[in-house]
Amino acid sequence: MKGGAINATLFVLFVSLLSFHSYGDIGQNCTLKCHTEQLGHKFTHGPIEANGCAVCHPLLTKQNKFAKHPQLKKIKTKDFNSYCFACHDEMKMKLSKENHLHKAITKKNCVSCHNPHGASNKSLLKFESSVKLCTSCHDKVMPADSKGHQVQKMKEGCLSCHAPHSSKNHALMKEPTSAELCLKCHTKSKVLKDGRHLLASNKITSSFKFLHTPVREGKCHSCHSVHGSENKFLVESKFSKHTYPKDLLGSSQLCFQCHKIDRFYKRLSIKTNFRNGSQNLHYLHTLGSNKKRGCFTCHNIHGTQQDKLVRESFAYKQLTLPLKFIPSATGGNCTTACHKTFTYNRKVRFKNEQK
Repeated sequence: MKGGAINATLFVLFVSLLSFHSYGDIGQNCTLKCHTEQLGHKFTHGPIEANGCAVCHPLLTKQNKFAKHPQLKKIKTKDFNSYCFACHDEMKMKLSKENHLHKAITKKNCVSCHNPHGASNKSLLKFESSVKLCTSCHDKVMPADSKGHQVQKMKEGCLSCHAPHSSKNHALMKEPTSAELCLKCHTKSKVLKDGRHLLASNKITSSFKFLHTPVREGKCHSCHSVHGSENKFLVESKFSKHTYPKDLLGSSQLCFQCHKIDRFYKRLSIKTNFRNGSQNLHYLHTLGSNKKRGCFTCHNIHGTQQDKLVRESFAYKQLTLPLKFIPSATGGNCTTACHKTFTYNRKVRFKNEQK
């Protein structure tokens, strides 16, 4: 090989190494000279850590030569995800297999939740907790005056129940039904401050012969607000467990979300199966009585050993009074500590002897 050819080859190699060196130092030059805000993070994105700003901000090339900084390619918002997936291809593959994707990814982009350069939090998250991160967008999930679900105080926060990126289930839930999700935590019974016993969810479903429809169908969220509520036990609407609530209709709003309130009015007796002939027995026990009994007096909200969710006993002052209900094809009979056995028949009114 002639000397001129050797010199030309060495020159090309020198230019190539010089270009490579410039490319490799672009990250350090960016951060040290101008973009100092990208330094000092507790957690730094890999390309920044490796002085590789040009990994995500490619240099425009002209005649195979690297351009200078002002000509760095500006990433368009719509292209953010494609740059992320260039490295995070396992996430792209996972998302392609799921039925439901987080709208933060599909409608916005990855940097809605993650800082692409560095952050004080793991996974480059913009907030220290998932609750703060999620509510930065989902600000209407929980009213300001509500009592939050205890899970929000746990380490995993929202991620205890929801997957952050995608899921095979609706609302990015980690389990197909709310019951399966709730049962993962509600596994222990406990005694409340007022002396009442709160059964574990799994015991509710296994210890009762008759289950309330939402419980049987695994829809805890039908009655409970899963994020937060201004009511006790995170119930959706007002619900009183008092035997004789002052405001019957107002304190039973939870029940009337599904059960029609008109069944408690005397003139609409035909719309309730709890009647003796045309006598509306729901009305008789509630609005038509001096002692206006609440729904919880006779019914248990989760399940019972007796049909129609009729309780086996109920509280009256310091006493626990028995309640026995035997159904029939056209009605049934009821025996309590309040009265002797009374029978009702929907077809032909049964004449009960008075005390």
